[in-house]
Amino acid sequence: MRGRTFSSTDTADNLQVAIVSERFVELFYPDEDPVGQRVKLGDDDEPWRTIVGIVPDMHLGGAIGANNPRHEGVYIPLQQNVINFMSLVARTEQNPLGYTATIQSEVNAIDIDLPLYWVRSLEEQYALDTWAFRTFGTLFMAFGFAALALATIGLYESVGGGTTGGCPTAARIPARTRLRLSLSAAPSRL
Repeated sequence: MRGRTFSSTDTADNLQVAIVSERFVELFYPDEDPVGQRVKLGDDDEPWRTIVGIVPDMHLGGAIGANNPRHEGVYIPLQQNVINFMSLVARTEQNPLGYTATIQSEVNAIDIDLPLYWVRSLEEQYALDTWAFRTFGTLFMAFGFAALALATIGLYESVGGGTTGGCPTAARIPARTRLRLSLSAAPSRL
């Protein structure tokens, strides 16, 4: 990390600040140090923010954003940003769900009215993010196997594998011709 992190003095009444990711620096400040530079995010009514630090890139976008894991990130102190929702990620040495009570007490120390909900492990969140891919992938695989089975049965029947009790007309057509017909050969090429 370069520069500084957010501090308790980064309130709504003080200088509007931001911390940016290394990818942001590569894209917008490739040949200069962005610390101390100003950046404007969003609409005209958004304030100019002074870049006070640079942090490593974070993988954002969940499983869907895996094709472009290096998003340009701009981070703003909570006291300078009105939001209705926030995610908190905690790295633990043991079962992460065992730390729920500890995290809840730390959140309550900040504000007793802040709820803590949707507590999940990374594996559970990944499963939620990818359920559609798994569901539709399974469906398409099942339909593919059904189509393969029907095509195999049709090819077997048209070549004459099942003609012992079947159509007597099909039994009189040579197997080579039946195979060509089943593979959509033109009549002139039989």
